[in-house]
Amino acid sequence: MDAPILRTLLLAVPLVLAAGALRPRPEAETVHAGVHPKRFWAEKARIRGSVHVALVGDSRVYHGLAPSEMGAVLREAGWGDPNVVNLGFSGVCLCGPYLPYVDRALDPRAERRVVVLGVTPHALTPHAQHDNGYLAESRRTRSEVLERIVLAPALDYLEPIPIDPFLGGARRARPADSHYRETFFSDGWVGATLSPAQPDFALTEYRTVFASTKVDPSLVNELVERVTQWTRSGVRVVAFRPPVAAQLLELEDRISG
Repeated sequence: MDAPILRTLLLAVPLVLAAGALRPRPEAETVHAGVHPKRFWAEKARIRGSVHVALVGDSRVYHGLAPSEMGAVLREAGWGDPNVVNLGFSGVCLCGPYLPYVDRALDPRAERRVVVLGVTPHALTPHAQHDNGYLAESRRTRSEVLERIVLAPALDYLEPIPIDPFLGGARRARPADSHYRETFFSDGWVGATLSPAQPDFALTEYRTVFASTKVDPSLVNELVERVTQWTRSGVRVVAFRPPVAAQLLELEDRISG
């Protein structure tokens, strides 16, 4: 290698690394714990034949159910060392192709297999059926998946640096709803905090969604049929409605169908 090129590389690499490390954080700060978000979702959508206890549903499940806590309780109850995995995705529909994915994720050799269903009204609507986080991840090409699993952390350093923070944007007071942090764990759980708490922040969005979509009886029937298949094959199914703020619960009961 020519000496000028080598000197350029020796100078450029530290500068790129420094720029990535010192780049301004976005106002809606996301904290990564152990797993890069892009890798997290890409790997989560491709789990096969390894899960003993599957936690299934939308964001209320992937934020609300921590496999490590549940696994500890099961071990104390004499379940050995069950592989509890949170399979929740944003806005997911409790229908195909997501439910067949849950099937594929379960370990067919396990003595005990459990599906924990977090049932929400939105998860049984055509809106969720046609646009959700699982569909987005499952449709990625092989090259996209490889990039997200292997290269995502490195590529963060090469994204354009926003100029606003250098012009005073970083000194602006953050709006109350911007103190949002997510922590991604390898067992599929996404811990999250919103500070200060805003239990009614999603009301407007849900009013808009349910104005154009309602719970579809055909999707309810599809879920019931899938549960029947699971129980007949020895899978234990536990279903519950994830808790939400009182205002949102009332809204869903009133307008979701």
